[in-house]
Formats: sequence, C-alpha cells, structure tokens
Amino acid sequence: MPAMRRLRVLALSTLIAFVFCAAARCEDSVPPSNGLTQKIDSYINVEGVKRGFVGLLVKSLKDGRTIYSHNSNQILIPASCMKLLVTATALDSLGPDFRLKTEVLSAGKLNDGTLVGDLILKGYGDSSLETKGLAEMADAVKAAGIKHVTGDLVADDSYFDSQRFGWGWSWDYEPASYAGPVSALVLNQNTTDVYVKPGSPGGPVVVTFGPPTDHFQIENNVVTGPAGTKAALYVTRRRTTNVITVNGRFGADSKTDTTKLTVDDPALWIGDVFRQMLKDRGITIEGKLRRGVAPDGANVMNTHHSEPLSSVLEVINRHSVNVMAECLLKTLGAEKKGHGSYGSGMDVENGFLARIGVASDEVNISDGSGLSRCDMVSPNALVTILSYMYKSPNSKVWIDSLPVAGGDGTLYFSMKGTAAEGNLRAKTGNLGWVQSISGYVNTKGGEPLVFSLIVNNYKCSDNEIYRMRTRIGVALAEMQ
Repeated sequence: MPAMRRLRVLALSTLIAFVFCAAARCEDSVPPSNGLTQKIDSYINVEGVKRGFVGLLVKSLKDGRTIYSHNSNQILIPASCMKLLVTATALDSLGPDFRLKTEVLSAGKLNDGTLVGDLILKGYGDSSLETKGLAEMADAVKAAGIKHVTGDLVADDSYFDSQRFGWGWSWDYEPASYAGPVSALVLNQNTTDVYVKPGSPGGPVVVTFGPPTDHFQIENNVVTGPAGTKAALYVTRRRTTNVITVNGRFGADSKTDTTKLTVDDPALWIGDVFRQMLKDRGITIEGKLRRGVAPDGANVMNTHHSEPLSSVLEVINRHSVNVMAECLLKTLGAEKKGHGSYGSGMDVENGFLARIGVASDEVNISDGSGLSRCDMVSPNALVTILSYMYKSPNSKVWIDSLPVAGGDGTLYFSMKGTAAEGNLRAKTGNLGWVQSISGYVNTKGGEPLVFSLIVNNYKCSDNEIYRMRTRIGVALAEMQ
C-alpha cells in the first residue's frame, strides 16, 4: 500500500475512533450546566462501589433529553425493581378495575341441610386473600343452609400450573416469609404464623398456628425452662415438607414468640384451614380433603373478590410483596394466553415491552418479583417503562402505586428533611449485593425527571449504597 494511502487510512481510522469515543462519552455522561455530572460521578466512584457494577440513567420527562447516563444500556440484576415490569404490564393489559377472586362451589344436591356431593374451594390467584376473607366464605356456606357434606372438600388450584417458585430462586429462600410459594389458591401470602408459648416447667413448649390448622407436623425440641431463662428460639420449616422444627431455649415466664413461615403445599393447607373454619361453624365434611378440579356445571355459592387491581398494585410496589408479583405474572398468562404459567406470563410481558420500545436484549425475565438472580434489565429499559407509564391513560394510578420518599412503603425512612421528601416516588430493590431504585422526581425548577439506578457486586455495606442513592435522589430534587 502506498505511503500516502496508508496515511489516509490511518487518518480515517483515527477520525472514526474519535467519533465513536465521543459518542460513547456522550451516552455515558451528559453534563448539564449545574455540575450534576461531577456531583454524581463523585458518589458512584467511591471505594467499595467503583469495583462493582453501577448503571444509572436520568432523563427529562418534559423534553426527553438525557440528564445523566452511566452504563445505562448494560443489563444488571434489578432485585425488586423487576416488579415494575409485571405491574406495568398488568395495569396496561388488565386495567385498574380488574379484580382477582376465590370461589366456593358445590357439586351435588342440597337436601335438608346435607350437600350430597363435594364442596370445592377454587382459587384464581387472589394473593390478597386473608383469613378474614376466607372466614366470610365459610360464613356464606353456613348461610346457604349446609350443615353436612357427604363428599370431599376439594382444593382447586388448577387456574395456575404447578410450578411453585421462580426460575433461579435460591434453595434457602424456601421457608422464608418473603418467598411464599406461588399457587392459584393463596391465603395470607401463603405464610403461617407459628406461636410458641411456655408449657409446664420441665415440659415441652406449646406450639400452635395461626390460622388454626392440623396441616403441619411439629418437631418440638424445646423444654420449658425455669423463670428467668433467656429466650432464644430457632423456628423453621424443613425444606420440601410441612415439618416445623422448634429448637433453642424458652423460660416459664417468656412471652409468646411468633415466627412467620411459608407453607409447602398451599392448596391443601388452605383447604385444611377452611375445613377448620367450617367445623367451627357446625359444618361437617364426611369425606377427605383432596386436590382436584371443579367439574363443569358446579354451582358457585360464593365469590370473594379482591380490591381493584389499582389497590393490589399499591401493595406490590409500595411494600414489595413477592408472592403477589409472582401470582400477577401467572394471572397475565391465564387471562391473556389461557395458561397460568410463568412462560405464558412472560410472553405477555415481552409483548408489552416490545410494543413500548424496550429492546429484547436489554431484559431477561425469570420471575415476577425480582428474587431470581437470573433476572436482568438495563436502566434504560426501566426508564423506557417508567416514561411510557407516566404518559399512559393510567398514569395517576401507576404513580400513586409507588413508594414516596419520607412518606410510605419502602422509602418511608428515606430522604426525610430533604428536597426529595414527599417529592420523589420510586420502586426500590434489595438482594444480596444488589441495590436498585427507579422512579420519578421533580426538580426545584419544576421539571419532572425519570431515573433508574442499579448497583451490583459492591464490596461496601448496604448502608453505603443507601447513602449513595439518597445523595443522588436529593441531588436530582435540588436541580434548578
């Protein structure tokens, strides 16, 4: 190649490299006139954070310009900010007035107080159902005049498939109250309260459950000690079973201890709780409790409806309830694809994301709640979702579902006494070595901003990341 041509090629290559570097720098950090870039750079480049992965994008909702960007197209583990995907999809696809339900049905004839046939409890993924609601359903059975059932009590959870946990969930989540198993029949987020009270001195402690049930086996290894014994209990459920183990020490004057645990087989547990409620109302079941499917033509005796979806979303986003997000994902599959499975729900989510402009390579969905470390999403994808929902017909319902800085939900204790208090609204996420926050804030000048921050693999304490996200949120709120 002639020397002059080599020089031209080298010059052209240098120019192309310069243009790409400049473009990358422009994407990575767009400095506004108020020095925000330098301020945020100083927050994210501290020891313990800088060796991890930080993705941040801030954009104006007024004109769409980028205020700040750092690794904003990189996919990271979002923790509970993943809930923004399922809640946005549900609100857009099902509408704010959609309600979940649980039914009591009869399959047989009622003859002088006796139901000759089966009584059926059928769930449709209402993860908001609590003990009071189930008790009202038992009241309805009594009000219908039923005193005796010759057949079985059937627990029907067929609206969903049988996969109880999200893809990639850690095995040690299983008994933890934040990881309730997914089922079309849900009660108290599929958790039970285990109460431990002192027994007779020298005798075993007393273990009971709320709501009352005979569903569990108890492995009680604690003897009631003398008064003054310092209580130290470890109560858990053995994996893949409904065996509750109680270990430690407990005194004769110790106060009742309460531990909340998940259940292994939600449908049969709820069925047993319902059977106890019926028994308390004088209704006897001659047959057995079993899992089954309501036959065609079964008579709907009572339907318990959830609050509207708008209210359900407030619980999911403000208080980050995992099992509710998981059930909502399967509900999307059941309602829109005819199959209550993770795969069908993910298909609905991916269709929604594609429609609003989220690139398929900027998101990987493994569950609804963000408990899975296989979930991945970019700050840019979350900002795209938040921007779409901000301008959607359901904008107010959506924004109202998010925690308020210094006000409620997971941001109750955050940013009090700052420009962000009562102003910044955002979903937060927290998993081992993962922190995230994504939402909205208005500047002092009144400009609405949308932002998403995800931090992975940091070596510092969680409190250090909390301080970083607080500084960033306050800095955005203080912009003129």
